[in-house]
Amino acid sequence: MDLYFNDGYHSDIVHCEPHVSLDAIHADFGRCTDMNNIEPQLVRLTNNTKGKMMVQWMGDETHTFSVTPSSAEIPPLKTVDFRVHFKPASANNLYSSELECYCYYKSTRDYRLVESLTHCPPFCVTLTALASTFQSQQQPFLPQISLSSPHLVFPATNQDEASYRTLTVINQGTTPIIYDFPDMETFSVKPKKGMIKSKHETLLVKALPTKTKAYREQLALCMNHEDSFTQVIPVTCTAETAEVLLSNNGEIFFRETCVGTTTSQSYQIKNISRVPLDFRWLIKNQDQGLIKVEPAIGTILPNEFQEHVFSFTPMALEKYVMKPTVIVTAQGQSKQQSAGKPRVFPVRAIGEGASAEVKAEDAYVEFGNVLVGSSSTQVFNICNDGDCEIKFKLSVTQKIEGSSAAQALSANVALTLDCYSGDIPARSKKTIRGVIKPLLRCQYSFEIKYSLLTPELSCKESPPEHLINAFACGVFPLMAVTDARIHGSGIGIGKRQLWSLFQLDSLNMFLDSDPSDRELQYSVQTRNSTRRRPPVFTRAILDCNFGAAPVDSEPCYVTLHVENTGTVESEWEFLFPNDLQIDLEYWSESGEYTEDELHEMKVMDNKLFSVSPKKGKLQAGETCSITFTYHHLMSGTDRVPVLLKLSRGREILMNFVGVTVEHDTPYIHFPSNKHSFAPVAVGEKRCPKQVYELYNGGAVPVTFDIDCMPLMALKRENFGHPVLDCLNPQGVIEPGKTHVIEWMFYPLEAKTYDVDVPIYISGGEPALITFTGVGYDKTQLGETMPTVSDNCEGDVPPMQMVTVPGQTVVLSHERISFGNVPLFSKTRKVTFMCNTSEHTISFAWHVTNTGDQKVVNIYPAKGTLQPRGSQMVKVAFTAFGEPAFYDMDMICEITDETEMAKYRRRLRDWERERERQIHEFTITEKDLAQSSAPRSKGSAPGAKSESVLAINSSSAHKDLYSASPKSKTYKSYKTLPPILDRSVDKDREDAIEAEKMAAAMWPKPVPPKPFLIHLGIVARTHSISTFQEQFFDEFSNFFIDKTLGQTESVDVEDSVADDKQAPDLTCTESESQMLQGVIANVLRSLVDDTSFHQSVTKLTNESTPYFSQFRPGFLMKTEALADGTEEVTHSEKPMVNTSSQKELPVEKSAFSPEAKVEPEHTTTRVSPPNRPASSGKRTHKSRKGKTSPLAGKSKDTPNESVTRIPAFANLVEDVLENTLMNILLESANNEVNITARPRLIALPPRKFTPSKDPKH
Repeated sequence: MDLYFNDGYHSDIVHCEPHVSLDAIHADFGRCTDMNNIEPQLVRLTNNTKGKMMVQWMGDETHTFSVTPSSAEIPPLKTVDFRVHFKPASANNLYSSELECYCYYKSTRDYRLVESLTHCPPFCVTLTALASTFQSQQQPFLPQISLSSPHLVFPATNQDEASYRTLTVINQGTTPIIYDFPDMETFSVKPKKGMIKSKHETLLVKALPTKTKAYREQLALCMNHEDSFTQVIPVTCTAETAEVLLSNNGEIFFRETCVGTTTSQSYQIKNISRVPLDFRWLIKNQDQGLIKVEPAIGTILPNEFQEHVFSFTPMALEKYVMKPTVIVTAQGQSKQQSAGKPRVFPVRAIGEGASAEVKAEDAYVEFGNVLVGSSSTQVFNICNDGDCEIKFKLSVTQKIEGSSAAQALSANVALTLDCYSGDIPARSKKTIRGVIKPLLRCQYSFEIKYSLLTPELSCKESPPEHLINAFACGVFPLMAVTDARIHGSGIGIGKRQLWSLFQLDSLNMFLDSDPSDRELQYSVQTRNSTRRRPPVFTRAILDCNFGAAPVDSEPCYVTLHVENTGTVESEWEFLFPNDLQIDLEYWSESGEYTEDELHEMKVMDNKLFSVSPKKGKLQAGETCSITFTYHHLMSGTDRVPVLLKLSRGREILMNFVGVTVEHDTPYIHFPSNKHSFAPVAVGEKRCPKQVYELYNGGAVPVTFDIDCMPLMALKRENFGHPVLDCLNPQGVIEPGKTHVIEWMFYPLEAKTYDVDVPIYISGGEPALITFTGVGYDKTQLGETMPTVSDNCEGDVPPMQMVTVPGQTVVLSHERISFGNVPLFSKTRKVTFMCNTSEHTISFAWHVTNTGDQKVVNIYPAKGTLQPRGSQMVKVAFTAFGEPAFYDMDMICEITDETEMAKYRRRLRDWERERERQIHEFTITEKDLAQSSAPRSKGSAPGAKSESVLAINSSSAHKDLYSASPKSKTYKSYKTLPPILDRSVDKDREDAIEAEKMAAAMWPKPVPPKPFLIHLGIVARTHSISTFQEQFFDEFSNFFIDKTLGQTESVDVEDSVADDKQAPDLTCTESESQMLQGVIANVLRSLVDDTSFHQSVTKLTNESTPYFSQFRPGFLMKTEALADGTEEVTHSEKPMVNTSSQKELPVEKSAFSPEAKVEPEHTTTRVSPPNRPASSGKRTHKSRKGKTSPLAGKSKDTPNESVTRIPAFANLVEDVLENTLMNILLESANNEVNITARPRLIALPPRKFTPSKDPKH
């Protein structure tokens, strides 16, 4: 705009001097009334160059306006005057023309005089000529115009700064209009004069205020040289100065700021002038590092509120006062125009440096137990109690404890935070969300630390400081078998055997271990396969052996008591092969079935194995019972793989194995073809006796024979040393019973011995069992291999948690562990029998192995329990003989006496009816041979009606007749029945008739089947020297009974003497009958003898003599044992081989001659205060020259001599045992409270009574 307007004519300012210029650009002749006398206008042309110029004027076409001379030569920097002439053609008209003047250098008039590089085109100068020929009495054309803006308002500018507006004049008439704007001081128009020939004309109006104020003037528009046609246009402009308004009176207050951090504060500035302002912030040198402003420079538009951000960074704990200033300059309309005068506005900023720290509301955050593969979220708050805002950064340190700690060292941090850095305002808190995703089963502990960020200091952050401790535990779903019971066909199997058959220790180990990645790949819903044999992804494989039983016997029920030992929900399911296989269309099946697949299909189709329930959920701590059932429907060995799948946990492949044998087939069930003995130290003088059990799973007795030839070969390989010896290689096992084979393992060197021993079964298939024994060097291993029995510390639970159907009695402890016991000592333990039914029951204890009768005593051996009653049972274990491992199974036969009474009544009624039918019969004329008609079940037993028992009287008569000699003469043979083809209908009718006859029979009542409960007894016996060496601290807890060794020696000598002097005598049946008759007559005569009765009565009334054992003969035998251990060592001889004795059947009572053992009366082990020091601690002394202690020590009193006798110590122990037993019985019967606080009863003071002495 300035270049256009500042041409030297409309303004005094010329931006660029032209080469040729006119002194005027308008030649206005005005209103010419005299057309013949028009004075020319003078125009001066100036050559501003240094070369001669040639000028040529171009006139209009009508030659109304002309210039003389039309051409001229202008010297350099000279001027030439020209006259403009106006010669109108007619009056009363308006004339306007634009005359052009071309100027060129004289040297360029011919192209031959100049070069192409210096050739310059001519310059053109225009001159606008205007004139009017209206006469004085004639009015000019009436102008009809409209303005684009009736009021021109110019934008605010600085002083002496131009602003422009355009004005469009629209000619609404049909005649041209000549316009003219008079000169004004502030406003000017370009072009100032001219003619509007077309519809409109656009004019440029300029405002140039010279003072800082508002200008309001009127711009006159003169038209057609007639004053009456003048139109006024209002114009307004303003000259402004730079002016801003600072908020808060020019003061900025920063909140307290942590040292080294930056606080931002917004500050508003308002431009209260009408011109844009350029600003620039100026900060003093001493405040350069403390305060910053953004933006530092910029522009503020008129009336704009602009926010500036001040940043305050304290460097020390002190108060700061800073004075930044803003320099404001009004902005020009264009860059060529100068801006206004700058102005300075000061600002006062106040801030203070402070310090703070981060704290947590909770010092500990517990995520709890989190399932591996899932996530858990916890929210914790961190707070800032200081007066300043702080910037923090969090870091997490992970520490892992558990079995997977080594594997987790390279794992990523399981805890992630949603915010690791941020700001906390003063006296406020911030919520942090933590998410943990454990990948391993271990204990996680996290330490969350914080660092204060100080970006403005040389140290960008402070050292980490403790903030929060977080804890979490990655877990898998866990389960554990806490108890197991077997009933049905396997009722004879004890808990320890069941624990071994089902490998429950391995199952618990697998359930407690971590699953592999492949096990976690599929869930129960997606664990499917199109294969006939689904793939196995786990290495946890075990066999669950249901034992053996005859065909069509009662199913074997195994009930496992399962507990969720974890802390999260455990969802489990048993998947059979058909549960894992996806059913495909028939056309997709290809290939033949293998033998294993056909066997599995047979097992699944006949439902030989079943699990109830197959799936379930257990919350933490909950328990349930799972029952496995095996049906003995077909003979053979049945197997089926069952997958135990825990949701998000382990997969365990359980191979169900069951054996069904024919009734007449002898069978011994071998759960495994390998057996390992307990490790034995090399060089032991007395190695423990170990056992191997054989179970008869058939229906007939089995005779077995162990081939000892491999043992003899092993002996020859070891220079004649019996490394492994079988004590009872032959025997007979009753159906459903377990036989114990005793072994002695004497290792010659520290290594592992393996020997394959065949076991032959009479009438059955032999089995090859691999026996393994480990010998170790005690001097090398030291205490790492103590002499402790693994069986004594087994994992078989001692208490019953599963209730078996039909069980009425529960033991408080089903397994009793006596631990390590020295020889010639007696230990006792107590268990309780509780009757859980409303019936009266009787019990009787039985010993399954004959050899166990010598070491185990149970008191009471039999008895009765009232409904909801209980009975304390004392189990005494006597250790003598050779050191051995003991794992005994005692059976208690439980009989429901209420049901037994009902059975006896039914049996008496049946026998009464049977007698009646035998002696009574009815003879009729119709059919003498016809038997009595059957009576109904509801008829009375003593009625005279005809009835049929299971043993028919008519058939008995027929048998008698057929057995007579006459019948044999008349009927020497029997005619064969005719050969007929029996139809299916006939067979069905015969079956129906047989069912009717069976329903009409009155069968003999069957006694109620007794229930059997097992009591496991575990112990390990050691020689006295070995026990003192290995368990010295426990030796004082045992009482060594020295008479046990003497009794054993006497028994051995008597048995040897009996074998030599009194061999077994045989007799015929007639001799046996005669002997029985003689003894019966003698006993009968004694019963009838009255004198014998009187003698027996006198004996019973005699008082019991005390200390009868102190007779001289007995005293001489026992005094040797009172002074040394030679006799004890002598008595520790191997026990007599009892393999020839028959095994005690289950039906025999413990009080029968085969199993009777003297009952004991206590379970407490008490050492007498005056126990002789010879019990394992006195040195060996020679027996030569010894005399009786009573005779040799005359200074000792008789009481002191008696206390040193072993029999006296035994008596004291018996007294203490009975005393403690009575106390326990009274406590069990609620007769006395042994835990009650003792009471002291204060008696009243004794009254004084006067003496009755007559002297007083």
